[in-house]
Amino acid sequence: MIDIDASELERLSERLEDTQSITKGIENALFNASSVISNHAKKDHLFKTRSGLLENSIFTEVKGLVSDIFVSTDKVPYAEYIYFGTGLFGPKKKKIVPKKADVLAFSIGGAQFFAKSVDGIVAEPFIDDAYIDNEQEFLKVFGDEIAEELEGVF
Repeated sequence: MIDIDASELERLSERLEDTQSITKGIENALFNASSVISNHAKKDHLFKTRSGLLENSIFTEVKGLVSDIFVSTDKVPYAEYIYFGTGLFGPKKKKIVPKKADVLAFSIGGAQFFAKSVDGIVAEPFIDDAYIDNEQEFLKVFGDEIAEELEGVF
């Protein structure tokens, strides 16, 4: 004869039926783990900042079970140039040349410069770099939070 304690199965069944709560817990764990990466991207980067606008435009968003870390370009339209690079170092892989004038004109540190072409700026994919630098911490935070959420379920 086999004895089966149905009360334990009932308890497990009740917990698993509460999938909304479990899903919300997973979303929270994903948000907190992803925030490790976005916070690192805000603090540890190579680009020079004057206003802090770019750093303050880095966000983490979780929709369902997908996490996005992104830059809101509403206030920082130049973010894509920093992230992907420009000129020889960007997607087009060509020097930057004037379209309508004979020379490019720009200022650096208050000094005016003119050039027939410029090489561009090297890409700094600071979110990708933050992920690479913090992958293990991301996995630890996510794992710890999932374990805490599911504690007592199994």
